[in-house]
Amino acid sequence: MEVKINREIRDYTESMFFGLSLRQLVPSVLPQIIRETGFDSTDKFLSEMAARKRNILNNYVAQLETIIITAFPQYTFEQMRDWNIEQIC
Repeated sequence: MEVKINREIRDYTESMFFGLSLRQLVPSVLPQIIRETGFDSTDKFLSEMAARKRNILNNYVAQLETIIITAFPQYTFEQMRDWNIEQIC
């Protein structure tokens, strides 16, 4: 049985860049371009978000310190600093 292949299909060639065809090159390069252009804005956003979380955490620590000072007025900060989890629980 003989199968005839169309001439356009038989003579089809693709150009190669870096060992990849253009159909392979575009999807592999496009995410890298998007990542590089968006990195600065993403980095700035994440650092601002981390700063906000750090401020919230500092507020919680200050509130916790106030609660501890109120609950244990006989202890100083130097004594509390040396506490570990076994002594507290």
